[in-house]
Amino acid sequence: MESKILIVDDDAHLRETLRDLLEMEGYKVFEAGSGAEAMKMVVSDFFHVILMDFNLTDKTGIEVIKDIRKLNTDSQILMMTAHASLDTAVKAIQESVYDFLIKPVDFNYLRRAIKKAEEKLFLEQENKRLIDMLKHNNEQLDRLNGMKSKFMSMASHDLSNSLMTLQISFEMLAATIKPNDDQKKKMDFISASITQISRLIGDLVDWASIEQGKFRLEKNYFEMDKMVEEM
Repeated sequence: MESKILIVDDDAHLRETLRDLLEMEGYKVFEAGSGAEAMKMVVSDFFHVILMDFNLTDKTGIEVIKDIRKLNTDSQILMMTAHASLDTAVKAIQESVYDFLIKPVDFNYLRRAIKKAEEKLFLEQENKRLIDMLKHNNEQLDRLNGMKSKFMSMASHDLSNSLMTLQISFEMLAATIKPNDDQKKKMDFISASITQISRLIGDLVDWASIEQGKFRLEKNYFEMDKMVEEM
């Protein structure tokens, strides 16, 4: 996609010259002769690069840039002026101006500056895209993690109830029969299995509680010498 460039300058001849040269480079170029005209265009469209004159008929270029930055911080702005000063340069930098061009503008320098501004814009947009994607993925992971914790909590609750029913039934059965040696071994195995499953479900309940922030560890302090004496 070709980049769109907005030239903001009250010198119609300069605007026309720059437009012709930039269109030959393949850019889609727009013109504004005042700050007010530039703002109307910026409100309705996005420009990848803006060439801003410092002295306009209605406002200074710095004032227009401040207004532009209220709408977007992405457009790369190049400031043009015939009267360079340290104060002007500092103000331009404070408003995130990408480069500072002295009139008469050297077109070769301008062309390179625009290319670098495009690269900077692309990197900033790509960085923003990656950050947004990472944020979205993290939100998805948080949602899935919440679903997992909820499932584990429900599963551990249901398993606990089922195990309790099984254990009660087994104990009632054991109380009503007189098992022989072989049956007693099998019943002991079942009892040990129920105990093991109970421990596993207990661990699962604790894990689900930790995941949901319901499990709290409390620190207790002991004096080692007293513990050794008691042992």
